[in-house]
Amino acid sequence: MEFKLVNSSVNHDVLVVPCFENEDNKEFDFLLKELSSKNIFSCKKCTSYRYDKFENGKFLNVMFLGLGKKDNLDYEILYKSIVSSFKSFKFDRNSQVLINIFETKNLSKQSVLKSFVLAISACEYSFTKYFTKDKKENTVVINLLGEEDLKEALKESINIKDSLNLTRDLVNEPANVLTPEEFSKRCVEATKDLNIETFVYDEKWIEENNLHALYSVGKASVNKPKFIVMKYFGDKDSEKTLSLVGKGLTYDSGGYSIKSSDGMVTMKCDMGGAGAVLGAMTLIAKQNLKINVYGIIPTCENLINGNGFKPGDVINSLSGKTIEIISTDAEGRLVLADGVYYAADKLNTDMIIDIATLTGACGVALGTKYAAVVDNNKSIFDILEEGSKETVESIWRLPADPEYIELLKSDVADLKNLGGRYGGTITAGLFVGEFIKNKPWGHIDIAYVAWNDFPSKIFPKKGATGAGVELLYNFCKKISKK
Repeated sequence: MEFKLVNSSVNHDVLVVPCFENEDNKEFDFLLKELSSKNIFSCKKCTSYRYDKFENGKFLNVMFLGLGKKDNLDYEILYKSIVSSFKSFKFDRNSQVLINIFETKNLSKQSVLKSFVLAISACEYSFTKYFTKDKKENTVVINLLGEEDLKEALKESINIKDSLNLTRDLVNEPANVLTPEEFSKRCVEATKDLNIETFVYDEKWIEENNLHALYSVGKASVNKPKFIVMKYFGDKDSEKTLSLVGKGLTYDSGGYSIKSSDGMVTMKCDMGGAGAVLGAMTLIAKQNLKINVYGIIPTCENLINGNGFKPGDVINSLSGKTIEIISTDAEGRLVLADGVYYAADKLNTDMIIDIATLTGACGVALGTKYAAVVDNNKSIFDILEEGSKETVESIWRLPADPEYIELLKSDVADLKNLGGRYGGTITAGLFVGEFIKNKPWGHIDIAYVAWNDFPSKIFPKKGATGAGVELLYNFCKKISKK
């Protein structure tokens, strides 16, 4: 599929007509009023109506895109409306689509263009790598009718789309393919032509450099852990740095606290946070943001053998803090503990954001729409929230009162890795927060938004959604302008 910016009408066989409630449409006003009078189509948001007409010797498919009341239109409503209309679009046929880029009091033309690019791309995306049937090659061209000043917006939108699809592809990969070794190779490959230095450290380095928590989680697998550090320095005038740390469990069986068979089926997605960090890093570099960012990915598999860590064990960590293992299925916070401490201490970074598919409790608390945020600095959440409003990623700030940390106290070690039944998403986040050396920090739990068990209004497919990529990118973009 190709997106093109055009400044005049081009030959097309599909015409997309945005329609607002109680707004006149010069070319189609009579038809729209007729459809409304018959209760067929009334321009309400997330509705559409399609018909064919014969024009200039060829059939033209007209797609009416219902957007509701113009003054109420925001980014999410527009995005969902586009998804609703394009989710059944035949992307396997050659076609030329024409869309007029408009603006409203709430949305700039740049935001409207981005919404069309990302929503249509979400509908077109599929992970077909392992189908043996040959896929027929077809070309769908989306012609976006707008002025030359939208050129940069289109470039950015395409870069966002490509980074989202990179992350989706990684999270959709089966675990027998995407091992920690393979993941590290994909990071090197994705960043090799960008202004990013990528360093991959092996199990021996991990053990010798005292990343004990990561080592303990990964030591039971024949696929040994890796520690990946990506460095993008786009602001030569500043010494300030930001670290993005992503949980990289390429497979999580739960270890000796083993998951159910059903619970393990999709655990290839447990590196969704790491995938989001890689996607965001490539996007930051492509857009040449004026910011200095480290992308840190501790990656391993959580499996079982005689060498595996067990409930009741006491393990060490890079920080020197000892941890009592209550559940080996609370492993993500352990690898993040070493990841964020490495950022805070070894890199002396000024701010840390970690992101992870961390807790089932997040889905219980917030369902499948919102990611949870735990932080020690409200300004971090405010910037994340501001950036989220320019996406379809929703976030919710959870309390981080010191009383919750009491639930992590152990009788035999400095901390235990599970705080009990109540407030599980909060205590998991605060556990990670015990390793940041009091740096400004935010934790994002994407456990129930990184993977779709069923199609949604935002991502109309099962599988990896690409959650976190645009959220992290927008955060960095806003930080770079401060």
